[in-house]
Amino acid sequence: MSDVVQQAKAALEGVTEGPWDVVSGAWGNVWHFPDEGTPTVVVRLGGMSEPDAEFIAAARSLVPDLVAEVEKLRGAIETIRGIASIAERILVDFHARKELLNILAVIERTEQP
Repeated sequence: MSDVVQQAKAALEGVTEGPWDVVSGAWGNVWHFPDEGTPTVVVRLGGMSEPDAEFIAAARSLVPDLVAEVEKLRGAIETIRGIASIAERILVDFHARKELLNILAVIERTEQP
Protein backbone atom coordinates (compact mmCIF):
# COMPACT_ATOMS: atom_id res chain seq x y z
CA MET A 1 0.00 0.00 0.00
CA SER A 2 1.84 3.10 -1.21
CA ASP A 3 -0.91 5.73 -1.25
CA VAL A 4 -0.60 7.95 1.82
CA VAL A 5 -4.37 8.37 2.12
CA GLN A 6 -4.95 4.62 2.16
CA GLN A 7 -2.13 4.18 4.69
CA ALA A 8 -3.64 6.84 6.96
CA LYS A 9 -7.12 5.32 6.69
CA ALA A 10 -5.73 1.87 7.52
CA ALA A 11 -3.85 3.30 10.51
CA LEU A 12 -7.07 4.90 11.80
CA GLU A 13 -9.11 1.68 11.68
CA GLY A 14 -10.17 0.68 15.17
CA VAL A 15 -8.51 3.70 16.80
CA THR A 16 -10.51 5.44 19.55
CA GLU A 17 -12.22 8.57 18.30
CA GLY A 18 -10.68 11.93 19.20
CA PRO A 19 -10.10 14.42 20.47
CA TRP A 20 -7.35 13.10 22.69
CA ASP A 21 -5.91 15.09 25.62
CA VAL A 22 -2.53 15.70 27.26
CA VAL A 23 -2.20 15.53 31.05
CA SER A 24 0.67 15.49 33.52
CA GLY A 25 1.35 12.09 35.00
CA ALA A 26 3.91 9.77 36.47
CA TRP A 27 4.69 7.93 33.22
CA GLY A 28 5.19 8.97 29.64
CA ASN A 29 2.43 6.86 28.19
CA VAL A 30 -0.85 6.81 26.34
CA TRP A 31 -3.85 5.76 28.42
CA HIS A 32 -7.31 4.69 27.34
CA PHE A 33 -10.25 5.21 29.69
CA PRO A 34 -13.29 3.44 28.20
CA ASP A 35 -15.36 3.40 31.41
CA GLU A 36 -16.78 6.92 31.38
CA GLY A 37 -19.35 6.77 28.57
CA THR A 38 -17.31 7.92 25.61
CA PRO A 39 -13.87 6.29 25.45
CA THR A 40 -11.15 8.83 26.18
CA VAL A 41 -7.50 8.63 25.25
CA VAL A 42 -5.08 10.65 27.36
CA VAL A 43 -1.42 11.17 26.55
CA ARG A 44 0.43 11.43 29.87
CA LEU A 45 3.52 13.55 30.28
CA GLY A 46 6.44 12.06 32.11
CA GLY A 47 9.10 10.42 30.01
CA MET A 48 8.24 12.42 26.89
CA SER A 49 8.41 16.12 26.10
CA GLU A 50 5.25 18.19 26.14
CA PRO A 51 5.52 18.93 22.38
CA ASP A 52 5.76 15.17 21.68
CA ALA A 53 2.71 14.47 23.86
CA GLU A 54 0.74 17.30 22.23
CA PHE A 55 1.64 15.98 18.78
CA ILE A 56 0.50 12.44 19.65
CA ALA A 57 -2.76 13.77 21.08
CA ALA A 58 -3.37 16.10 18.12
CA ALA A 59 -2.56 13.43 15.51
CA ARG A 60 -5.83 11.56 16.15
CA SER A 61 -7.84 14.56 14.99
CA LEU A 62 -5.36 15.89 12.44
CA VAL A 63 -4.93 12.70 10.42
CA PRO A 64 -8.63 12.37 9.44
CA ASP A 65 -8.75 16.09 8.63
CA LEU A 66 -5.64 15.77 6.46
CA VAL A 67 -7.06 12.71 4.70
CA ALA A 68 -10.26 14.62 3.94
CA GLU A 69 -8.27 17.60 2.62
CA VAL A 70 -6.11 15.39 0.38
CA GLU A 71 -9.21 13.67 -0.99
CA LYS A 72 -10.86 17.05 -1.62
CA LEU A 73 -7.77 18.35 -3.42
CA ARG A 74 -7.48 15.17 -5.48
CA GLY A 75 -11.09 15.70 -6.56
CA ALA A 76 -10.30 19.30 -7.50
CA ILE A 77 -7.31 18.12 -9.54
CA GLU A 78 -9.55 15.69 -11.45
CA THR A 79 -12.02 18.53 -12.12
CA ILE A 80 -9.21 20.74 -13.40
CA ARG A 81 -7.95 17.91 -15.63
CA GLY A 82 -11.43 17.56 -17.08
CA ILE A 83 -11.66 21.29 -17.76
CA ALA A 84 -8.19 21.28 -19.34
CA SER A 85 -9.22 18.39 -21.59
CA ILE A 86 -12.31 20.30 -22.75
CA ALA A 87 -10.21 23.43 -23.32
CA GLU A 88 -7.73 21.41 -25.37
CA ARG A 89 -10.54 20.04 -27.57
CA ILE A 90 -11.90 23.56 -28.06
CA LEU A 91 -8.46 24.80 -29.12
CA VAL A 92 -8.03 21.87 -31.51
CA ASP A 93 -11.47 22.60 -32.98
CA PHE A 94 -10.59 26.31 -33.24
CA HIS A 95 -7.34 25.59 -35.08
CA ALA A 96 -9.07 23.03 -37.30
CA ARG A 97 -11.76 25.57 -38.20
CA LYS A 98 -9.13 28.19 -38.86
CA GLU A 99 -7.29 25.80 -41.20
CA LEU A 100 -10.54 24.90 -42.92
CA LEU A 101 -11.30 28.59 -43.49
CA ASN A 102 -7.79 29.06 -44.93
CA ILE A 103 -8.33 26.13 -47.30
CA LEU A 104 -11.73 27.51 -48.37
CA ALA A 105 -10.14 30.91 -49.00
CA VAL A 106 -7.50 29.30 -51.21
CA ILE A 107 -10.20 27.39 -53.09
CA GLU A 108 -12.21 30.58 -53.60
CA ARG A 109 -9.14 32.38 -54.98
CA THR A 110 -8.42 29.56 -57.38
CA GLU A 111 -12.03 29.45 -58.60
CA GLN A 112 -12.05 33.16 -59.50
CA PRO A 113 -11.20 33.93 -63.16
